[in-house]
Amino acid sequence: MAYSIDQLTTAAECDQVLAYITDELRVLNQRRSEFTYQVDTAASTSAEQTAELESLTAEISFLTPLIPTLPASKKRTERENELRRSTDRRDELLSRQGTRGPVSLLIRELELAQIEAQLTETTALQTSVTARRAAL
Repeated sequence: MAYSIDQLTTAAECDQVLAYITDELRVLNQRRSEFTYQVDTAASTSAEQTAELESLTAEISFLTPLIPTLPASKKRTERENELRRSTDRRDELLSRQGTRGPVSLLIRELELAQIEAQLTETTALQTSVTARRAAL
């Protein structure tokens, strides 16, 4: 973006803008640090969650047709309990996907990219104002 740098007519005005930019950069760098951590955490959680979902889906797919073929016994009851626990866990993981799965990861990555763009733009303005101050 083209800024109105030529509107700054004194070193004091430049100093005011630079003070604001310095504070803004401090905040943006802190946010970048937080988002970087969140992306790292979300990536790990998403991968673990996806692997667990795949495992549960395979287990459910195996148990569902098997259970009706088993005679009434302790083993059948155990398998029914396994199927119920696996189905419950799968449903729980599916309900969390928006907050801890791939969707959450992509949102965090977007937020980090936006912060990076803001940092680039703010640093460019800082460079321009610094150059303007030196020219005055």
